[in-house]
Parts: sequence; C-alpha cells; structure tokens
Amino acid sequence: MKFRLTSHTPARTCALVAAVIAAPLALAACSDSDDAAYETDTETVEIEANEALENVDAMPVEDPQASMPDPVVPSTTQTVDPEAAAAAEAARQQSIQDEGDDAAATAAAAMDAMNQD
Repeated sequence: MKFRLTSHTPARTCALVAAVIAAPLALAACSDSDDAAYETDTETVEIEANEALENVDAMPVEDPQASMPDPVVPSTTQTVDPEAAAAAEAARQQSIQDEGDDAAATAAAAMDAMNQD
C-alpha cells in the first residue's frame, strides 16, 4: 500500500484546519499581558486627572485676541456683469464637457486593452 503525502481526505483536511485554528489560540491563552492598558481603570484615570488640577484656583477667561472675526456678509447691492457671468458659465460647461470626453476616451482605451488580451 502506497501512502501519498498529497492525499486530502476529509478527515485529514478537518484535522489540518483544527490545528491551524487551535495553535494561535493556545499561544494566546498561554501569554501574559504586562500592558498597562489592561491594568488601568477609569476611576484611577479620573483620580489622577483630578489630582493634577487640585492646585488650580484661577477660572478660565476669554482671550480677546483669540476670538473669531465677524463673518463677511456679501453685499446685496452688488451688481454682476451679465456678459461676464455668461462667459464664466460657458467656460464651466466647456470644462465639464472636456472632462467627460477625457473620461470616455480613457474608458474606450481600457476596453480596447482588455479586448486585445
């Protein structure tokens, strides 16, 4: 009777999968964690934060230099040149059309490359 190392019976495959799953779990169960994150508790963190602020008597004050500037409100009486607005819109439309044409050309080139393979 010949034994082949490449035969994959269902029992052998199941044993291999079980070993692959069990090995990392066994190693993880045997390890010891010295990580400080596992030892900290929310109460100890809060206590340390409170201890750091015990000697602070001053209340926070607003910094006038750090205040936000007033928002700029556009004028409602501002006039727009209709010709300039039309030219800007035409340029925007042409830019959109050019981008669409470039995308279509790229897609066509990709399809041609796929068809050649």
